[in-house]
Formats: sequence, structure tokens, C-alpha cells
Amino acid sequence: MPITLNCLRTKLAEQSISKISYPFYTPSHVSSLFSLNLDPQTALSFSDWISRIPNFKHNVTSYASLVTLLCSQEIPYEVPKITILMIKSCNSVRDALFVVDFCRTMRKGDSFEIKYKLTPKCYNNLLSSLARFGLVEEMKRLYTEMLEDLVSPDIYTFNTLVNGYCKLGYVVEAKQYVTRLIQAGCDPDYFTYTSFITGHCRRKEVDAAFKVFKEMTQNGCHRNEVSYTQLIYGLCEAKRIDEALSLLMSESGIKPDDCMYTVLIQSFCSGDTLDEASGLLEHMLENGLMPNVITYNALIKGFCKKNVHKAMGLLSKMLEQNLVPDLITYNTLIAGQCSSGNLDSAYRLLSLMEESGLVPNQRTLQKYEEAAKVVEDMICNGHSPQLEFCKMLICKLYEEGEKERANSVFEKLLRCGYCDDEIAWKILIDGVLKQGFVEGFCELFQVMETSGCKFSSHTRSMLSKGLQGKD
Repeated sequence: MPITLNCLRTKLAEQSISKISYPFYTPSHVSSLFSLNLDPQTALSFSDWISRIPNFKHNVTSYASLVTLLCSQEIPYEVPKITILMIKSCNSVRDALFVVDFCRTMRKGDSFEIKYKLTPKCYNNLLSSLARFGLVEEMKRLYTEMLEDLVSPDIYTFNTLVNGYCKLGYVVEAKQYVTRLIQAGCDPDYFTYTSFITGHCRRKEVDAAFKVFKEMTQNGCHRNEVSYTQLIYGLCEAKRIDEALSLLMSESGIKPDDCMYTVLIQSFCSGDTLDEASGLLEHMLENGLMPNVITYNALIKGFCKKNVHKAMGLLSKMLEQNLVPDLITYNTLIAGQCSSGNLDSAYRLLSLMEESGLVPNQRTLQKYEEAAKVVEDMICNGHSPQLEFCKMLICKLYEEGEKERANSVFEKLLRCGYCDDEIAWKILIDGVLKQGFVEGFCELFQVMETSGCKFSSHTRSMLSKGLQGKD
């Protein structure tokens, strides 16, 4: 009896853990189902259906299982589409290497009933994936295999190869592919030239990058925003900021965008020339451009060193423009306020950070002495600081040998109204014990016992195991 789409959904639900409105489907579940003797159309319909479920996302292995099924059932017309989706789902070097090896297996026909020849589009997407992760040796090998399959490279193929090498600064190697590009009857375009500008800038060869920049117009190739941004970035890296500024303000026919301004603003802020950075921000706004979070983060970092009040003003501007501050924004401002002794402001920032759903990290705790005061201040004012923050703070204090301070913060935390089990799991088990502070774990457990804390049987069992580890 053939497996229908409804049967497949039922089987998947049986494998999953349903504690929310949708079962918790994983790509691993899906991959195992594709290994069943499915009708190809049922598998394709199922793949399309599950991809629309909230929080589910195919990965390289689930797509690979579907491709294997289609090849084994001799349904090659759907394979290129699914293969490209598989390539585009790569999120790491490991994924990219898995996919290229899988495609090689398809190409050789070692594990498939039919031998599948990759299309030019598949090859180009594979090359793009390898270039994204800097895997130039694999790119070179794949290009050779492409030629062996008698698949003709196009301008996209050569540009991807050139860009992959140039991003790593391998300009000489990239030039070999330009020669082949011309031999194939193609002409270098703006993407080719811009890649070489990037490559020379990576090598700190800004004059060579400038030469390529000039050659673009000489050879009838129009420059674009990316070309300008890459050269401005290279000039800033070489500390030739005046030239970068002149390039930004030049009457070139290219309207500067937010990326160009941001690169220069970052450079001015790094050099503590904050007036120039502020002037560029105003110029940017006058030209109708909206600064992004990266732009503001650069300015906030610069002003936190000299004028934290102005840095806070920039935060207000961000919020007025409906920009959402990120963890870097808050960490920079909290550190700046702590360094300036403005603990009330640091406390308000921490509260605002928590309200926005951001979780403090170790960088938030760089100024751990001031952070401890902020947490204590929050507790004294009847506020409940985020447990994740308290966990990192207490562990940091133990790490620095501030045992009494850590215990004091913990004792105050017990009066914040948190569930005893929640504190035990987050602070003692997942925090202090996990970080290896066994004596601290025992002391804090004793504090909870003395304070009359009540635990569930499961929590007490885990706490007892922690105490046994001490013995």
C-alpha cells in the first residue's frame, strides 16, 4: 500500500515531541521519512507542506535525502531545483563540504541507480557556496570537474571564482580566471573589477586598488556603490581618511549610500575624531539617508570614551527613528555608564535591555564590579534582575575570587520573588556547578536551605547529585 501525504504527516507526528501548538519537527525526522519507500510526488508535496510550518527549516541532510529518493526513483526533472535549495541552505563550512561531496557522489553515480549530471546553475551555486566560506581549493577542484562534465562556464562562474580568491587577498590566482574569462568570449564587468578592488585592499595595496578603480571607466565599465564602498574601506584601513572623504564627496554621478558613510564614520570614531564623525552623520541625514544600527554603534562606542551623555543622546535618536538597538549597543552604553560611575543610568539601560528581550552576555559583565552594584541597586529598589545576568555575574565574581561578594548578591537575589526551583537550576546547577565552582555550589545551597527554600523532588535530586560530586 503506497504511503500517502496524510500517512506521512501521522508518522512524523509519532516521531516528534508535541508540547506546543505544532509538533517539534526536525530535519532529522524528515530525513528518516524520506528514506522510506515513498512515491516521489508524495515526498515533494510533503517537503513543500512541512517547509511552511513555523519554526521548521530544511537543512542539507533533509534535502540530500529527498534528492537521493528522487534519483533512485528516476525523477530527474525535480533534482536541480531541490539541489539548489540544498546548496543555499548551507550555514557552515561543514555544510558546504557535505553538499559538494554529496554532489560529487551524484555525479559519479556511485550510490545512485542513475548517474546525475549537475546543471550549470547547480555548479554556479556550488561555487558561490564554497566562495562564501573561503574554500578556494575546493572551488578550483569543482571548476575542473565542471569542465570534465563539458559544462561551459559563464560570466557568473568566472566572477564567483575571482571573487572567492580576491576576498582572501589571492589576487594573482584570481587573475588566472580573468584570462580564462576573456578566452571564453566574456568581458570583465563591474563585479570582476570590484572583486579586484577588494582583493588589493585586503593586501593593503590601496594604490593598486585605485588603479583598478580608474581602469573600470577606461574600459567602459560603470562603477557602482559597492566599488566606491570597497575603495573607501581600503583607504580608511590604510589611514588615508582624507582621500576616502574626498572620494565620498566627489561629483562622480554615484550617490553615496549608508554603507559608504558608515565605513567613514567607523574610521573617524576609531581615530577619536568625533566631531568629523558627527558631521558626517548630519550630512548623511541631510541627504535623505537613514543611518543603520552599525552606524550608530560606531558613534556610540566613540562617544562612550569621551562623552557618555552624547552617547545616550544617540540611543534616543535610534529609538526615534524606529531602529532597534542590539546587544552591542547596550553593552557599549552599559560599560560607558559604569566607567563614568553613572550606575542609575546603567541600571535603566539594563532594564531597557531586558524589556527588549535581549539576554546579557559576558561582555555585559566586563565591568563586573560596577555590574554587581547595579544588580544590588536593582534588588534594593524592588526590581528583579534577569536570572541569566545574575548567573553570569555570580560566576564571574567566583572566578575573580570575590566569594563573599558573590554570596551577598545571591542572598539578595533570594528576596526578589523568583521560584526557588528556578534559582536552583539557573544559578546553582547551570551556573556555579557547571563552571566548576563546587565549593561555591555547596555554600549557596546551604544559604537556600537556611532561608527555608522549597524544592521539587526532581530539583532536590539534582542538587543532591551535585553535593555527592563534592564528596
